[in-house]
Amino acid sequence: MKKKMKKIMNKRIYFRLLISLLLTAAVLFSMPGCAVFKFAHSVGEGLLSGIGGGIISDIEGLLSVTQEPDPSPVTDEETDPDEPLLLFIRKASWDFGYDYLSGLSHPERRKEFYDRLRGVCERFHGSSATAGYDLMCRTNRDFYESEVAGLKNSGLRVAGEIIAEGLTTEEAFETYSLFQLDNPVYYWLSDNSICYTMSSVDGVIFPVLCIEKYADPEERASMNMGIDTVINEMLLEAESFSTEYGKALSVHRSIIKRIDYKTDADLENDTDAHSVAGFADGSGCVCDGYSKTFQIMMNLLGIESVCVYNLTHEWNLIKLEGYGWFWVDVTYDETEAGDCTLFFCKNDTEDIYTGTHYVGSGNFLENKHEIMKPGTSGTKVTEGYTYFELGIMIIPELPERSAVPYSGPTD
Repeated sequence: MKKKMKKIMNKRIYFRLLISLLLTAAVLFSMPGCAVFKFAHSVGEGLLSGIGGGIISDIEGLLSVTQEPDPSPVTDEETDPDEPLLLFIRKASWDFGYDYLSGLSHPERRKEFYDRLRGVCERFHGSSATAGYDLMCRTNRDFYESEVAGLKNSGLRVAGEIIAEGLTTEEAFETYSLFQLDNPVYYWLSDNSICYTMSSVDGVIFPVLCIEKYADPEERASMNMGIDTVINEMLLEAESFSTEYGKALSVHRSIIKRIDYKTDADLENDTDAHSVAGFADGSGCVCDGYSKTFQIMMNLLGIESVCVYNLTHEWNLIKLEGYGWFWVDVTYDETEAGDCTLFFCKNDTEDIYTGTHYVGSGNFLENKHEIMKPGTSGTKVTEGYTYFELGIMIIPELPERSAVPYSGPTD
């Protein structure tokens, strides 16, 4: 289900003034950083504010000490539910991962965290905010500078910070993984994630990381326009077909026709190749770029779809009403010659997928829930802060595929 974004309180100016006075008093009396956060929580519940460097904060009641005002605050007008870009974002997403949270530990807490992720990402995507390096832990200078250096080395900035209340670090990372699964439209959102804890916070503090290239609002605006143009062209082509099969096949062919598989050696640093950005600007994609673009188009066309992945590959499942779920792999058909549909709309019984596709780290097309940890993990503790970096991919249990090959109309 789609959640309405919280509105900024009408009296925010008075709240900010009150908070500023309290924080000033706290500094004058040399209160420790964690105590400042706790004190602000007791008087600022529900306040939504931008923090230094244009970062969007959805941390309710926990305000950071900052030396400079936000130069580019996000306003109510920029998050108007009728704003075209916001409508596009919401139509281009799906709630498969969100609904999947119901079967996991602490589902309501996870969904609250998911909604906060959605709120920050929706606001940042089309805003005039510039992602920076501010983190709540900046009250601890050594710790803060160490983490900022790590973000800079990784080509990342912080678009916002959220508290995942009552969740463990692994629960927060798992929920973030499912959020990404549902929202392939956020080309600027990093696959990498970090979080840290503070003694005064029940839960983990989760920075929303932005790829450095898109920290600049002008870069995002330019890419958003490019995506809008090419997506609308494909929608016009697809909507000329009367069946879901025909629409999906039109998109499948359009993606293959418009770009080539990216084979450059420097793919590790080519973030666009892993998202719809590489499709929109014509520079090319690898498998996850193909899969995410196809997913966005299926969402916009109202066809249920989900990205499927393992450590080395990503493709899609689609549901054709009245016929069931079928596999689609745009990438594999891209590498074939001609107008290829060898990997389009297949079920588990068709030999073309046998031995080439497996879900998670298991066997061919297994249908199970799995947590994969492909990245390195680390924990650092310093003066009340605990920092976690953990690569987690949650492989949700997938819908059962059709027991028989597709036999419906193809127009």
